[in-house]
Amino acid sequence: MKRVFFFLTILAVFILPQAVFAVVNANANMGDMVNSYKGAQNLEQRLERLQDLGKSMIEKRLQDLQHAEDLLNQATHISQATKDELATVINDNQSKLTELEGDIAVEDDITACKDLVHAIIQDYRVYIVVLPQIHGMAVADKLSGFADKLDELKAKAQEKTNELKNDGKNVETIETLITEAGSAITAARTDIDEAQAKFESMSIPEWEQSITLRQQGRQELVSARQNLNNARQSLMNAVNAIKTLASE
Repeated sequence: MKRVFFFLTILAVFILPQAVFAVVNANANMGDMVNSYKGAQNLEQRLERLQDLGKSMIEKRLQDLQHAEDLLNQATHISQATKDELATVINDNQSKLTELEGDIAVEDDITACKDLVHAIIQDYRVYIVVLPQIHGMAVADKLSGFADKLDELKAKAQEKTNELKNDGKNVETIETLITEAGSAITAARTDIDEAQAKFESMSIPEWEQSITLRQQGRQELVSARQNLNNARQSLMNAVNAIKTLASE
């Protein structure tokens, strides 16, 4: 049972924190680059700084897309079909953003260059759709892994409880705790499935609707995290009760 208690303690480190969503921030110097562009002394300098801004914006997005692809590759509870679909979205964004970066670098008309830089946000929605979608699914995948581990620990606790019951011990309270844990795990899996469905439905053409889906998916993940934490607590109480009863 020491091993069971160890796993429960380790799970608490991952389940208890409130911030379960990956947060993507812009470059620390992005604001300075915008101010530098606005403060340019002439048209040539303004164009050069606009190109630098566009390059920085794209490189940050490419970096974050690569990180998202790594998260996707590490996921074990996302179907291969969904992985392939999301990988296609990532690769398409990477390819087109790289091409756009080249267009910005050679554009010598300030108005046309502005349009190209504006397209970085308008046409790709990296931070509104693509990254939130993949990060949300990665969190759902991780929570599914926690649910699997808790199911394993529940089975071990039940096995030990059955042994105590066969020895004539009163295990009613312990069985209630294990049942509560099982119900919480089941509820968490329902939350996770619903969250995954929301994230899978997000798309760039429907980016405004995707904002709503993202928010709903996150709410489902918060609920799943809370249910898993409740299950963990019930199992910890069951383990403690088993230890006490076994020592009597």
